Amino acid sequence: MATAATDIKPDFGAPRRHFCLTDEHEALRESIQTFCQRELALRHASARHVTLYRGVNRIGEHEVLESGDGGRHVILLNNLNSFTSSRERAGEFGDYILAAEIPLDKIFFHCGLLPGVLQGEDEFLVVGGVVEVTLSTL
Repeated sequence: MATAATDIKPDFGAPRRHFCLTDEHEALRESIQTFCQRELALRHASARHVTLYRGVNRIGEHEVLESGDGGRHVILLNNLNSFTSSRERAGEFGDYILAAEIPLDKIFFHCGLLPGVLQGEDEFLVVGGVVEVTLSTL
């Protein structure tokens, strides 16, 4: 059983982003993201964004910063989010579909990078932040 003296606590002044991760973890994360960005640049030389979809059961699963007409919303995504390039596949994960134009530099990893990894759902891992989405039903 841990005591107050042995509990691991975050050091918010530390140079690392997360207190449990080592510099090697950070180097691996940077390496994967750099590889992904280079591959995206080669495969989509003229593109800046890609349309991706996410199935949700309610828009309230995300922090809504703004609501507009026609199902348009500005939301705050979590740190890392799963999207798909297939609208139909997104419909398997919720009653509503979020469609978003995701900048290529926000894509951390995607299904086309490595054989057999994230292939089944045409999955893209997207770095969080503020994004404009359109909410629609199947």
